Order: sequence, then C-alpha cells, then structure tokens
Amino acid sequence: MQPLSDLGCSDNMALRSLKDHEGNFMACLSKDVKGLMSLYEASYLAFEGENLLDEAMAFTSIHLRGLEGDLSKSLAELVSHALELPLHRRTQRLEARWYIEAYNKRENANETLLELAKLDFNMWADLCQAFLVEAKWSHNKYTPTFEDYLDNAWRSVSGVTILVHAYSLVTKNITKEALECLKKCHDLLHLSSMIFRLCNDLGTSADETHKERAKKLEKEVRNMIDQENVGQLKMLEFIDDIEWLGLRYRFKKDIRRALDKLVSFEGSIMSLHAIALRFRLFRQHGFEVSQDVFKSFKDHEGNFMACFSKDVKGLLSLYDASYLAFEGENLLDEAMAFTSIHLRGIEGDLSNGLAELVSHALELPLHRRTQRLEARWYIEAYNKRENANETLLELAKLDFNMVQSTLQKDLQDTSRWVHSIDDWAELCQAFLVEAKWSHNKYTPTFEDYLDNAWRSVSAKSLKATAFSNEPIYSYKIWPFERPGLPLACAEEGRLTSLQGQL
Repeated sequence: MQPLSDLGCSDNMALRSLKDHEGNFMACLSKDVKGLMSLYEASYLAFEGENLLDEAMAFTSIHLRGLEGDLSKSLAELVSHALELPLHRRTQRLEARWYIEAYNKRENANETLLELAKLDFNMWADLCQAFLVEAKWSHNKYTPTFEDYLDNAWRSVSGVTILVHAYSLVTKNITKEALECLKKCHDLLHLSSMIFRLCNDLGTSADETHKERAKKLEKEVRNMIDQENVGQLKMLEFIDDIEWLGLRYRFKKDIRRALDKLVSFEGSIMSLHAIALRFRLFRQHGFEVSQDVFKSFKDHEGNFMACFSKDVKGLLSLYDASYLAFEGENLLDEAMAFTSIHLRGIEGDLSNGLAELVSHALELPLHRRTQRLEARWYIEAYNKRENANETLLELAKLDFNMVQSTLQKDLQDTSRWVHSIDDWAELCQAFLVEAKWSHNKYTPTFEDYLDNAWRSVSAKSLKATAFSNEPIYSYKIWPFERPGLPLACAEEGRLTSLQGQL
C-alpha cells in the first residue's frame, strides 16, 4: 500500500483507498506519524460538504493525540505544534522562526536552505526592529542624535533585504559559501544601505521642506485675505489673482468669507474694471448679481460710452464678465460685442505685457479656461507685474511644482500599468497564434516562428515588470524605447528555453 504521506490528499479517490470495507480509515495507519500529520494538515483545506476530509480530521486528531506521549522529543514537538494550531491557520512569515528551529534539528536538513532561511529571518527581524525604533521616536516626539539615527536608518531602509533578495534572483545557484560571504561582507551591505537611505532622505527632506515653506506662506496669504482695512477693489483683485494662480483650493473658505463681507459693501466703486471684476467674481461664486450694474456705462442712446474704448483694463474685465451671461441678458451680449471689437482694434498699440494679456483673453476667455491648467501661464504673466505680491507669487510657484511632482509620479504609475497591459495583450495574441498552429498541425517557417516566439516567451513582459516595483527614471526607460534590445533579449530567452526542451 502506498504510504499515506505520499498520496495526493486533494484526491478523494486516493483517500478512499485508505479506508477498509466498513468505510473507516485502516487501523494500520494509526501508527504512521508522518502520514497522520500530512493528512491532518490536508483535512483543514476541505471545502464545504467534503465529508471524507472531515472524517480524516477526526481520525488523525484522535490518533495523533494518542501517540504524542510515545514519540521522540523532536517528533512530539511537531505533533504538539500541529495540534495546537494547524498550518493552514498560521501565518508563514510569523511561523518562520519556529520552523527554522525545528528544521535545524532534522538529520537530513539541507544546509544551504537552512542558512538562507536564517539569513532571511534575521534580515526581516532587524528591519522590523528598526521600524519599531523609529515608531517609538515618533510617538515620543524624540529627536535622535545623528549617529543614532544613521545606526538605525541603514536597517529601516530595507537595503540589506533588497540586496540579498536581488542576489538570490540573479544568481544561478545559491551556495552555502556565497551566503557565508554575504554574512561576512558587513561593510558592503551597510554602506550600500546607507547610500539608499541618504538618497531616500534627500528626496523626502526636499518634499518636507517645500511643504513646510508652503504652509508658512499659506498662513501669510490667509492673513492678507482676512485684513479688514483693505479696499474693496484691492481685495477683489487679490482674490482673482489667488484663483488664477491655481491656489483657490487652498483658500476656498477664506475667499467665501471675504466675498460674504464684500457683497453687502456698497462703497464707491466707479470704474468699469472694478464693477466688471466684482460682477464676474460674485457670479462665479454663486451670488445673485444683476447685469443692470453696467447700465451706468451707457450713453443716452443706449450704447456703451465711447470713452471706454481706450480703457484696456476695463475692457478686459467687462469682456471676461460678459461670458457669464444668462440666457436673455442682452446687455451682456452687447458688452461682449463692444469689448471684442475695441480690444482687437487696440491690440497692436499696446506694450508687450498688456498685448499678451489681450491676445490671451481674445484667444479664449477666462470663463472657458481651466484654472489649474491655466496656472502656469498666469504665474509667468503675474511674475512680470511691477506690483506683484512676492509672497503670493512664491506660494504659487511652490504649489505648482509640488502639484506637478505629484502628477508626474501618478503618471509614472499609470504608464507602468498601461505598458504592462499592452505587453499582456501582445503576449495573449502570440499565444493564440501558437494555439492556431498547434490546432491545425501547421509547422511555421523558422522566420515566422521566431517572429512570434520572441513575444510568446514573455521575456518582454518579464523584463519590463522587473522595473515595476521601484521608481522609473529616464535611464531605465531608454532600453524599452529601442525595439532591437527587447527583441534580442526575448529571442535569446526563447532559444534558451527551447534548448532546455531538446
């Protein structure tokens, strides 16, 4: 009879062969400790309704408990451990230490495997310990000395773990001598990890510095918005600049609070620019404001006064405001026609800075632009102003760069996944070609075979995927922009694979 431990325990037919004619597990199996252990562990993988495995669980549990006191110390330890909690309910990574100690007691233990397991466990233990140290520092708001920080940092960056696993992946044969060498090369692992950590900290430090600076500038700008002794026009212009510099999301509540104060403020706003800007901002933020505010700029014949045809700032503000017209607001339709004609007429007579603003507005009015996408152009235009608020300008530049950095990282992640999907689609197509050849018993030419084989071997996907678990930089992407290199590597992989099959 085949030993119980050698049977495929997922096969019910195989398990049935271990039963007697009365449907019970054979009594002779009750002394097969190794077999009982294997069947006991297998029984915990039963699906609902697999009664045979439920019976196996009961049978093995009873007999393992009965044998426990008659076994050698090491075997009794294995049985006791299994009965305490079966493997299926344990976590392998947390279970590793116990299993390493048990495996170390085996007479036939593979020394290389044991050495690698110990090395791997110690690396992960050091890493977890380093994380705990940093967590404790953070919780206690403790700032370690630079020496203490570096002594822990080279472990918490996972450099040793990465390097050893990288070695395991690239080497053909893992030998005990090589593992001993890794253990002895402390400086190599230590210094490499230190480089990893310092490079990582440089990036993190820059990000944190930018965030702290942005936070400080944001507070200063918020104080400017909350000032009580600022004129209405100056505040409206300040709010408009904040929004078109891409900073609206930082000051939504502050802007609303400021507009709530200004809505009831009559003041002495007389200029076309001031009234048009007030109208646009209030309407953009959902306030009710009538087009009738512009009637005072018309003459007794119902036309916009000719004197405003040279008021570039006023024309620009009225032009932008006119695009917020509701259906039937004819006065704003007239304003759009009036401002468009006169802005085009004076465009060639303006200074470079003012001509640029007019040209930009006529190309596409503000209301049809996206503030976040418009931010860069507006930052450059605002930078040319003589009266630019330096605090606001610095915050706008800093915010733009921070947002760009985040978007670039997101784009890298997206590109990585899209590239993987494209590779996968190409791989599936290659599989279908080979399946068709096989189904039709067709033997392709060597050229046709290679043209498809370099795709179906998955080498391109594997090589690209090898880069997917770390940041992608330009020097890593360039090989994939040259079709010849992936093709040559993939063909080499395919021919090597075939050589192994011949």
